[in-house]
Amino acid sequence: MSAIAGIYQPDGRPVDEETLLRMREIAATRGPDGAAMWVRGNVGFAHRLLRTTEESVLEQQPLKDGNGLWITADCRIDNRTDLKEEFQSLGIWPDAAVVPDEAYILLAYQRWAEEAPDHLLGGFAFAIWDEQRRQLFCARDPLGLKPFFYHWVGRTFLFGSRVKPLFAHPSIRRRLNLGCLAENLMGSYSGLEETPYLDVKRLPGGHRLIVHRSRLEISRYWNWHPGSEPVSTAPLRENAERFQFLLRESVRAMRHVPAGARCGSLLSGGLDSSAIVSVAASEPGFRPETLPTFTLRFPEADPSQTLASYDPVDESCYTDALARLYRLERHPVEIRQRGPFESSFGESLWHEEGPLISPALAYFQHALMTARRLGVRAMLHGEGGDELFTVGSCCPFIPLLRGDLRRFARECRSQHRLRGTPYRNFLGPLFRTLTPEFLKIPFRRIARRPVPFWIDQGFARRVHLRERAERDVQWDARLHRSSSYGLWIWMRYNLNALYLETLDRLASPCGLEVRLPFLDTRLFRFMAGIPWDQKSCGGTHKILLREAMKDLWPAEIMTRLRKTEFSAPIRVGMERYASQEILRAVSDPHPVLRQMLDLEAAQRLWQGFSQGTTPKRILSSLWPVWYIVSVDQWLKGGGDE
Repeated sequence: MSAIAGIYQPDGRPVDEETLLRMREIAATRGPDGAAMWVRGNVGFAHRLLRTTEESVLEQQPLKDGNGLWITADCRIDNRTDLKEEFQSLGIWPDAAVVPDEAYILLAYQRWAEEAPDHLLGGFAFAIWDEQRRQLFCARDPLGLKPFFYHWVGRTFLFGSRVKPLFAHPSIRRRLNLGCLAENLMGSYSGLEETPYLDVKRLPGGHRLIVHRSRLEISRYWNWHPGSEPVSTAPLRENAERFQFLLRESVRAMRHVPAGARCGSLLSGGLDSSAIVSVAASEPGFRPETLPTFTLRFPEADPSQTLASYDPVDESCYTDALARLYRLERHPVEIRQRGPFESSFGESLWHEEGPLISPALAYFQHALMTARRLGVRAMLHGEGGDELFTVGSCCPFIPLLRGDLRRFARECRSQHRLRGTPYRNFLGPLFRTLTPEFLKIPFRRIARRPVPFWIDQGFARRVHLRERAERDVQWDARLHRSSSYGLWIWMRYNLNALYLETLDRLASPCGLEVRLPFLDTRLFRFMAGIPWDQKSCGGTHKILLREAMKDLWPAEIMTRLRKTEFSAPIRVGMERYASQEILRAVSDPHPVLRQMLDLEAAQRLWQGFSQGTTPKRILSSLWPVWYIVSVDQWLKGGGDE
């Protein structure tokens, strides 16, 4: 992880070095290990360094190649071996003992020019100044692992790893994007390029950006989509072996850290984090001290407040079994007497480019802080595993379309028996499966997603909130028959980009980098071709993962069928330790939030949450209450300054 920032003024005005310096220093928490700048007339780059790989020890950015190219990059390149062979065959490999990741990007640009990002594997966000072409070339990795924000007004182009450094430049105003914030209030995130500020945009993952003179061009370079992969006809075991190989390659690449530092892993007891730890621990010569594990525990949570179809929040029986098998170094992180809005959270808001999307992320930072004190520079995380294996809700009804009524009935019974799914829950997918498209149109009009009652309806009309919510891809009915539903959602749903950016920013003040082995384009391509019944079938989810891990997991994890639902510990944190912040948010909100809310309805919402007697009723109010208080805290914490 590093911080990048830059200024390009196509009209020839020289870059003000003091402004660039301020931009760099605002992002100091992202790079405590070094700082540098480069200015050449009307273009300038700034860089803050966090050393998280062996090669980064010798890193010096911004970097120039001697041929009129300069780069500043936040990157981790995972296909270094393949690229090195390619560059050696072309005779452009540098004569150096250690070549940093950004040098690979420059060499790729020399070789493939604007097609260079297509040949890179890993997480990256970079800007290259091409002196010969007099253009600025920027790109972001396909899955959006590294953030990239920009501002463009025709005479000035600004970019950075974070939003707030951009406001150090006098050309940009801090104007709030009320439509985007209103979507935050209803848990909708439809704009891939939008941020909470009108004058700042996000470069989506898989896109490149070119500024040439006074023209800005943005295009998608990663044109892959899940439907482009042929459906595999290989048996389950063969696909499982291939999956384990790809996951092992990804984990191996992401465990590289500088000498003297350690790579840790979050271990929740769920299938995804358990798979990552098991793959790493089963490597030849594995030593437990090289992979410390961190588990969040919520001893104050009431198990009776867990929904019936989920496991209680205490997952120690699963983590204990894995720890015994591999003799893991374990670090439980207990969340006691802590709400999501304690003092450290207020400081974290400064590192956020928008309201925090989940209270669980506030607690996750405690694990990051613990890890940093123990010398961890990189933390493995299981994010992305669910998306690889999630199939459309209509997939279990495919046998019915083929006339296999017996298999369809068996599927419904299995889901009801093993996962507690009520039979009535099958009615919606059954309707979507059997009803012709032309008959669905009037029902879609009737079932249009409503604006929540706690949002002021007049304000909602002014910002076209209903129209915004309806473009949210998670409501696209066409995807419900896809065996790659989760992959489609990841590619097109902005919540995933926000989640990754939030993980990134919560980690930066802790001085470490979060790495996500499941978010590897090789795994995405492979899983897009896996049929639905090797992902989720007969009431069992992640079938392929279980088959791939059957020799690496203890029986407790192998037979686990349900996920954990975290509303119980979140309720404790919000009720006991954040009630005053919530009351202020619904009774005396920030002036910007006040115009968005129906205050009486918001107060009823809080009463329904605090006085709820059943887990289902509590959960129906928990997230709306969180959305309101998160927006309020962000605005009061400096979001509108």
